[in-house]
Amino acid sequence: LSCSSPSQGFNPYDAAWQKSRDFPSDKEKEWEGKPLSRDFWWMWRNSLRSGLKDMQAAIRAVSGRFELEQWQADVIKGAWARHKELISSSLRNQSDVVMPFLAE
Repeated sequence: LSCSSPSQGFNPYDAAWQKSRDFPSDKEKEWEGKPLSRDFWWMWRNSLRSGLKDMQAAIRAVSGRFELEQWQADVIKGAWARHKELISSSLRNQSDVVMPFLAE
């Protein structure tokens, strides 16, 4: 296998990782002509990262306070509920779409 030691890294082009000759492990050609910046999965990941940064900023803004005002707690709870749904739908997409595609 192509990842026999950590220093060598992982080689996704190694035939050892393909399901069969009909389904090679290299899927790069499937995205031909589409820049990474316009890729749905790439944008989704950036959205998750951005949401986490926003949550961290909101929590930092109120940290150290003995008591939050109700509206502040409601805003943070609402933001978390929306971010939690984004994370959950991302995980569903990975298991229902990405992993079956990569298994071909």
